[in-house]
Amino acid sequence: MSKLSTPRLMIGGTGAGVGKSLITLGIAQELRRDNTSVSCLLTAPHLSQALILRRALGRYVGILDSHILSAPQIATGVLRASLGADVVLIDGSKGIFDGVGPQLQRGSDAEIAALLKIPTVLVADVSHCGATIGPLMRGFEQPGYGFDIVGYLFNRAAGERGVSDEEFYRDVAKKYGLKPVYGVVPELSLDGEIPSNWLSQRDNVVSLGRQFSVDLSAAVRKSISMDGLLVCAGDADVVDLPEIEINPAPRRCRIAVADDPCFGISFQDNFDLLRLYGAEVVPFSPLADARLPARIGAVYLGGAMLRDYGRDLAANDGMREALCGFVEQGGVVYAEGGGAVYLCQSFQISKDEGPCQGVGIIPAVAVEAKSGWSYCETVTIEDSVLGRAGSILRGVYPEDWRIQREDKIVKVSRISRARAAGFPEGYSPSAQVYATLALNHFGANPDIARSIVESAEVNYKITKS
Repeated sequence: MSKLSTPRLMIGGTGAGVGKSLITLGIAQELRRDNTSVSCLLTAPHLSQALILRRALGRYVGILDSHILSAPQIATGVLRASLGADVVLIDGSKGIFDGVGPQLQRGSDAEIAALLKIPTVLVADVSHCGATIGPLMRGFEQPGYGFDIVGYLFNRAAGERGVSDEEFYRDVAKKYGLKPVYGVVPELSLDGEIPSNWLSQRDNVVSLGRQFSVDLSAAVRKSISMDGLLVCAGDADVVDLPEIEINPAPRRCRIAVADDPCFGISFQDNFDLLRLYGAEVVPFSPLADARLPARIGAVYLGGAMLRDYGRDLAANDGMREALCGFVEQGGVVYAEGGGAVYLCQSFQISKDEGPCQGVGIIPAVAVEAKSGWSYCETVTIEDSVLGRAGSILRGVYPEDWRIQREDKIVKVSRISRARAAGFPEGYSPSAQVYATLALNHFGANPDIARSIVESAEVNYKITKS
């Protein structure tokens, strides 16, 4: 039996767009500055925000999305994130009760908070609200939700109250008998902004300058009681997880993972799971490196921002040749999203310019498509590096790209999406290669990660001998 005892706190919201992600990033940065080991999680597939947090904290950021993961899988994700952490910080999505349809909590942040007894601090935008915020917040403190709202962070205070905003809102909370106010944050003017889109591979929206981080941390330090938030996190109940055990396997192979300004739009849970099953994750840069890391058994190419970096990738002849040589020698390659596009013969990032040369492993041409995304489920129809036929993957399907002018490509899986007909996918030009435009969350089926590690181990032993 495992126990979830690590201090944990959810930063929820009264609605979408109230500034949860910005405040979560600032809190996480400030905790790290104070030498607190903080692990962050998100409750929606906001992969750009996850990448920003990972670069700021130096630790993988998991996704707890109940549209993709079951309740036990969500619990496993939180337990895995808690290993080696002093506190787990969960960045919510939309409003705390906004889920699937009108059913209270289903598919919402509240569902996750209730599942794992996570104390929750609510963020409210008070830019156009004075004392009225008091009775509004009273509604969130009704009993019977299965979790505790322990306090508030009031964001975008306008500074028009006659007294300090902090004093004003604390007086309002006292008058209406609310839980404590742990911070009153003014409207911030920062050199950059957190990306508002949930999922995009179109443009580089994750390069936030150092001054952005410095100014954000300073604002959090001045406006938010970090000690108060840590006390709230420490009050989280110990939760028994009787069916969950995390037993890391010994290292048995090395997997090269693309990680540079272009690549990184992926579910980072996948890398934690590859390590859990025995892989040493070795970062490399398809942009800057002329060759692959030594002694690897597999390559993982995740989602990529090809509009900004596609031509630089195409100019790196050494990396394209290295990937082709790796595949010719039987190397294992898992590619998703923009990583799969990169493997094509060419990809068109602008209608006004010529195509970029791809690696050429997939005999097809990729072109940009409309922007958007949907949840998806993939079922393998043939054996592959992902395991036996019938293996199921869940994740999201970005609509940034489409692959056309295919030349007899073997497809080993089928993708289904809500309100759309299923279609064959899973490009496999060789038995050791699997490429998909979907971005899959291995946490929904950890056997996928185990199968990739096992395939990589076989190739790793061959290359060592």
